[in-house]
Amino acid sequence: MKFEKLWFIISICLFVMLLGVITRFNYSKHYDISVGEEAVTLLYVFNSPDDIDNNMKKLSKITTKDVFDVLTVNQSDRVMQVWLKFKGDPCNIEIVQAKNDYIIYHLLNKNIDSTRLFILSYEVNFFGKINNVSEGEVVTFPSSNMMW
Repeated sequence: MKFEKLWFIISICLFVMLLGVITRFNYSKHYDISVGEEAVTLLYVFNSPDDIDNNMKKLSKITTKDVFDVLTVNQSDRVMQVWLKFKGDPCNIEIVQAKNDYIIYHLLNKNIDSTRLFILSYEVNFFGKINNVSEGEVVTFPSSNMMW
């Protein structure tokens, strides 16, 4: 009789653990998209150098240290580089497509052609932080609607 009770308790514990893991993976698909959207927003939505600086502080909270170092190089260098790249004009984004491992978006700035598409590809670890990232420009072929 004791063995049956022990087996029942172990079975319930395993079931609860399995349910937790399944829930985490189902939830993470939606959560991963929002983390990716937040990262793109923090990188490219600003009105002043102070906004960029504040965004970098927030970005450090949703990325691992290694990814933060890749995205920012050096915080003060990133602020100046981004601000000068956009010639001191505010920037915004328009998200075209958001998936749990990439975001495709337009940069809305008067110094950049608004039809250009960019991509932020990323992975999110179990703790909800971006732990791998790459950025690039998407090329759309005129003969089709395919993006590469």
